[in-house]
Amino acid sequence: MSAASQPAMTFAQYNHLMRQVLDLANQRDYAQASRLLEAGALDTGAHGQQDREATILSFLGSVYQRAGRYAESEEVLNRSINLWTRLKGPDAADLVGPLANLGALYFDAGQFTHAEQLISRALQLQLSDPHADSKMTAMLLTNLGSVYFAEEKSDEAQAKAEEALQKFSALPDPIDAKEGAARNYALLGAVSLQKHELEQAEKFLKTALAIWESVATPDDPRRAEAVANVGILYSTAGSFEKAEAFFKEADAVFQSAGGNDAYIRHFLAEYYAVEQKLGRRKEAKQLAKRLQQRSNSSAESMISRNVVDVHSFQFAKK
Repeated sequence: MSAASQPAMTFAQYNHLMRQVLDLANQRDYAQASRLLEAGALDTGAHGQQDREATILSFLGSVYQRAGRYAESEEVLNRSINLWTRLKGPDAADLVGPLANLGALYFDAGQFTHAEQLISRALQLQLSDPHADSKMTAMLLTNLGSVYFAEEKSDEAQAKAEEALQKFSALPDPIDAKEGAARNYALLGAVSLQKHELEQAEKFLKTALAIWESVATPDDPRRAEAVANVGILYSTAGSFEKAEAFFKEADAVFQSAGGNDAYIRHFLAEYYAVEQKLGRRKEAKQLAKRLQQRSNSSAESMISRNVVDVHSFQFAKK
């Protein structure tokens, strides 16, 4: 029986679907989350529920990205952006989610100019909405700060991280506030490393790690990133034995629980360099092999050769 011959999805069914997907994504069951969203997109599309279809496609793009299905992520996010633009115009607040998600995908692919354009536009639309969600605003500021850091725009990255910290500190949910603070202390630490301010970097990165240790389990990839960041600090300072200890701890989590692919590739390159410095040739060789395997299936390798349609949505006329 086709999707069109079934009754249209009710509001209650739609809400239930999205809650299910969020739960599955939090459990890292991206395969089942994808299946549910794919079915939901077909159902809502068949019944002309284009606003729900556009929202589902945006979530699906994010889940595909986490699952490493990068080309598919790019395709459905562009579909979501096109749908919202046709439905509500180029200035619709509903565009914030898919624009931000597509920006995050291009960030992971190393396409920082595209990422900056998309996330900046999402933030512009977010700030123009009088009913904008404060948590989303803070997250967009953090993400834009991360893009600026990758582009080596240290001052801009620092400014966005400090602004995001203020936004997160005002959130009513203490967990949201702490997790947001941890992300931005990590970003400020990375900026300080970029500026070769090691003492300040250590302060920020250890603060970020302390926060994650208070809100996350030992096997949480976000905590592992904070551990790895301290290792990178020690590596930069020339304390390679100390760095190795932190890298080993983080790597055990990444190998068992996964994590952000772009970050793990960066981490493996740093870990490889430390093992080389310590003369551990066997370990370095294994890390180089793992890094190559990840690079072959990364967002960068999957979509960087594509002609990216960054004009699939229209900017408002100035």
